[in-house]
Amino acid sequence: MQIKLLILLFLISPLYVFSKCLDPIPNQYIVVTSNPDLIFESLNMNQNKLSSTKTFLYDHRNFGALKTYKYKQNLNESTLLLNLTPSQLNQIKNLNGTYVTSDCEVDLNNSILSQNNVNTNASYENLAELTSSITYNDPLIKYQWALKNIDIEPKASQKTILIAVSDTGFDVSHEDLKENLWINQAEVNGSPGVDDDGNGCIDDFHGCDVADKDGNVGLNYYKSNLIDHGTHVAGIIAAQRNNELGIAGAAHNAKVMLVKSFSSKRRTAASDLIRSIYYAVDNGADIINCSWGTGAQPTLAEFNAFEYARLNDVIAVTAAGNGSTYASRTSPAGLSNVLTVGSYNANLQLSTFSNFGSAVDILAPGGDGFERRNDFIMSLTTNSQYIEKKGTSMAAPFISAILANLKSFYPNLNRNELINILLLSAEKKNVQAFFDPKYQDILSFVNQESAFKIAEQYQNQLYEISDLSFEPKTIGKPSQPLGLNNPYQQDNTFDENSGSGCTSNQNSFKAFNASIFLLILPFILILTYRKKE
Repeated sequence: MQIKLLILLFLISPLYVFSKCLDPIPNQYIVVTSNPDLIFESLNMNQNKLSSTKTFLYDHRNFGALKTYKYKQNLNESTLLLNLTPSQLNQIKNLNGTYVTSDCEVDLNNSILSQNNVNTNASYENLAELTSSITYNDPLIKYQWALKNIDIEPKASQKTILIAVSDTGFDVSHEDLKENLWINQAEVNGSPGVDDDGNGCIDDFHGCDVADKDGNVGLNYYKSNLIDHGTHVAGIIAAQRNNELGIAGAAHNAKVMLVKSFSSKRRTAASDLIRSIYYAVDNGADIINCSWGTGAQPTLAEFNAFEYARLNDVIAVTAAGNGSTYASRTSPAGLSNVLTVGSYNANLQLSTFSNFGSAVDILAPGGDGFERRNDFIMSLTTNSQYIEKKGTSMAAPFISAILANLKSFYPNLNRNELINILLLSAEKKNVQAFFDPKYQDILSFVNQESAFKIAEQYQNQLYEISDLSFEPKTIGKPSQPLGLNNPYQQDNTFDENSGSGCTSNQNSFKAFNASIFLLILPFILILTYRKKE
């Protein structure tokens, strides 16, 4: 009897462990289709009415109509967000060129994994050698060991770079950040309560709350441990330098567009995360920082959103995740059309928490605190204060900032050239995962000084164009439109039948199995205990 119970536990436990997206929004679906008109005809819906309520996350047919945006290339498929009855769902899910997934809520605790340093009395003497050569007058510079690893003295930059930060809410009045916020002049000079620039977001002075479609990008208070996550990430990038206040940001000449993709009113939805990418591209971002991950299988809708960024010469930088496992198991880190960032500590070792594997393109400072208790990343928190955190969430913005520095000094470099310069310049080091002794590999550690040298050599035609024209990962639509399969999955060590992509025909079944597992687990433990007695 005991063996049978253990076998049952073994069979159903993967459904619980890997199914991160078990809360589909009732009757709400994300639909990817090459023919949206066919969807409306099939459902007898009024297309114009739907469009006016922002049913489209992305509408490829409006390519020529929206003149204010920076479109360069276009997707072949529209992404819709529809409320469907079971009968309507059955009507459209089998249409040619149409793929449907449930619009799932994302749990922030699974989505964003960073931790505060609770050791407030930590000694920093042993970090002095890492920061002694940095000359900025920001008083907390002595805690910024990461800048020593990645920083060089600024040159005369040519262009201000716009970095969109897709994250939780932000402290827009933070004294060390407010001067480096993007300003949407059309809205600032427009009428209150009006979408003056017609981008679907009202009064988005510094960015947009894409869940609520307004400019309120302020703090999320419903998750106390994550209130300051977006502020911390934005500060790593763009805290004002040499202002005799707080810290120095890693970007020399950048503004941050604040894209609040986690709703203040509820847990965020997958559609909100997707919408944040389209908003950033459409409103002029050069780089998008995504220090989050769903923990679920990537979907075609997610792939298309990041492909839209790629086609428009925008670099999407994503955190690898903090699960001490293969980054390919999460989205968007496992996607092929993003730049995925893992974390290293002050000892130049792979952080104990950092995800790894071939889906990780590069490593940047993210701290650790496991063996060295004082190498967390110092940045901003609420009420114009400062705090330390660790995580790949902290590593990703360093890469966003370095790419912005390269783009600022060499504005003619395109997306592929910037990424390839960054990867070619990285230092290759042997790494071993702390919690997975079987994983040993050679990974790339960021080196900004080397990146500038290669960029200069490239400008002087010492590198052939072919040296910088390849993609860091294979780009292409998956052969199967949904699920954890190539090109999403960069490691073959993960069973692609595990996990949950919240697909319309799989999610209910997997959610049901996970719920059953939770219900019967106590009985399994009781029976096992009795058997031992």
